[in-house]
Amino acid sequence: MLAEQANDVYVVQVAIQNSSDTALTLTVGVLTYGSWVPQDGNGIPLPNTILAPAGALTYFNAAVNAFSAVGGSISFLPANGGSLVVSWERKQGAALTVNVSVTSDTLTAQCSSINAGTLSPTAQYLITNISS
Repeated sequence: MLAEQANDVYVVQVAIQNSSDTALTLTVGVLTYGSWVPQDGNGIPLPNTILAPAGALTYFNAAVNAFSAVGGSISFLPANGGSLVVSWERKQGAALTVNVSVTSDTLTAQCSSINAGTLSPTAQYLITNISS
């Protein structure tokens, strides 16, 4: 099932943009609810995938139907040390929540949910350098 074919199914687009000058290595992608939706060029987060500076990764997490839960996390190791974890969750009947955790001396991150009241919201993450 492609994301655009998932009518009447709740599908979260997980969009991660690296606007920092540091490469990030994906270590693990884990779902707590739902399943990954394979896409051309992206699909299941694979260990050792590199998120280069000025690069982006996009994944899709689908529920069984419009009312089921979705959720998961993707962990990265920055090339200059530390860790970064993006996570999202929508329990049955609740709104999508997003979170990002960063332990780094040089990186910071922001997250937001877009179109949270639809069947196809986006969990958006932006990684940047810490301003001096």
